Amino acid sequence: MSAEALAALAVALGAGWASGLNAYAAVLVLGGAERLGLVSLPHDLQVLASPWVLGVAAILFALNFFADKIPYVDSINDMLHTFVRVPAGALLAYGAATGISPEVAVIAGLLGGTLAAGTQSSDVSFTVQNNGQSTTGTLSVSLAPTTDLTISSNGCAGALGPGTSCSVGVRLHRRHVLQRRAVH
Repeated sequence: MSAEALAALAVALGAGWASGLNAYAAVLVLGGAERLGLVSLPHDLQVLASPWVLGVAAILFALNFFADKIPYVDSINDMLHTFVRVPAGALLAYGAATGISPEVAVIAGLLGGTLAAGTQSSDVSFTVQNNGQSTTGTLSVSLAPTTDLTISSNGCAGALGPGTSCSVGVRLHRRHVLQRRAVH
């Protein structure tokens, strides 16, 4: 395999993985790096350097960033982006590998989507907000022992004053879900 093919596969797999974290940031970084001449993207990904693509990606990145800070909207936003990140990872990986061969491009697309799915299923953050006029009692966040979820971060360990909020990170362990389905 040539050095060019290996570089294209590295971009494909890296872009797939990065889009699982944030598809808009992946487009911005790849397109910005191409536009600034820092990298030379494969032909089918050079469109990412277009001012239109960069502008739309920047606007969507900003909207995604601020939506993540609003209670309830952040959960809806995370759910919607489950359906954005995986296809974005597949498309970016496919586009990076089209110059090698059609077979490799399809395989790269499949791997890119898989990497995006594995990456984006890490933590989901929930916000607890005190909209009342008085301080809450001590908060205790826990999950049922039989769940496939674990608390990955807990910023809600104490009382919440009026108008304040805290966040709890929750992680789904997909391997348990798959094992349970196989058993039942």
